[in-house]
Amino acid sequence: MKMTYYRILFVGCLCCLPVVSGHTKQGHAQETTSTEMGYHIYAILPENQQNPDNSFFDLRMTPGQEQTIEVAIVNVSSQEQTFTLEINQAYTNEQGFIDYSDKQRTQETNKELTIDQIATYKKTVMIQKQHTEKVPITLKMPKEAYSGELLAGIKVSKLENQMNQEGITNTYSYLLGLRLTENDQIVQRKIGLKKIEPTIAFGKASIAIDLINPVREAYGHLTYHVEVREAETGKLINQKDYTELQLAPVSTYHFSIDWDDEHLVAGNYKLKLIITDKKENSWTYHRKFSISPNSAEQVNTMVAENKQFPYIRLLLGAILLVLTVLSVFLIKKKWLVVNQNRKNL
Repeated sequence: MKMTYYRILFVGCLCCLPVVSGHTKQGHAQETTSTEMGYHIYAILPENQQNPDNSFFDLRMTPGQEQTIEVAIVNVSSQEQTFTLEINQAYTNEQGFIDYSDKQRTQETNKELTIDQIATYKKTVMIQKQHTEKVPITLKMPKEAYSGELLAGIKVSKLENQMNQEGITNTYSYLLGLRLTENDQIVQRKIGLKKIEPTIAFGKASIAIDLINPVREAYGHLTYHVEVREAETGKLINQKDYTELQLAPVSTYHFSIDWDDEHLVAGNYKLKLIITDKKENSWTYHRKFSISPNSAEQVNTMVAENKQFPYIRLLLGAILLVLTVLSVFLIKKKWLVVNQNRKNL
């Protein structure tokens, strides 16, 4: 079976991003050299770069402006290589960090200005061995002015056609930050709470709280304090504290609170959630929610099945190994018997 292993290297980091993701296999640029990768990339910074010390694009734009920026891809390998490009809007991943690794679409981004409406570029580029190619990206700003920031990541990947002995294709990618602003106007921070529902997060029974950042500003250094109580008795069921979380501009965060390996119990509950940042902003929510018997049973059953799955796989693997060894033994034994009979002829 073919498997693809992705490793993403951050060339330029935006705002509050050192992103570490549990579900995405990522590394750091210093851990993998361009020789191992066969290539590296860098931004060719234009005159409207706000801080030339940054290695990512941090551009001051104007309404209606059209500009072409360039990303240099350096093929240091001894053969021609094909590379793919994609520019991904910033989003908040399941761990609560700003991410650019994949394309994410939400109701918020469908209504908002996105990088897909601004940037045009070639999706693939072929580069000769030991050669540097400057890949153009055209940015066309809308005529209507906007405040805040638009964050995206330019993702460059090398196409891999060969698999290793385990049938795994290693795909290495670089991410280069892109930040677009038109002014320094302060944006009032807001956080909305959309819904609360039972879910499975990281293999555990949990509840998910959908939080929305509706404004064009990235939030960092967020702290969360959560309490869940029985609605009737006020008994504390679950309490969690989280620090140093983030929210991408105009994004939804599926904030999951796990039940510490306990089963979900159907019933009525009260949620208290306090979110604070380092700019003296605070948001407090008091919400009632219910877990239906059907939802609790579904989540608990799926969690139990997921826990059993690794053992079932190991058992099947062991059975397959025994059958393989037995087959080899029987074939060898049959060959010895046939060979002995031939000697007796």
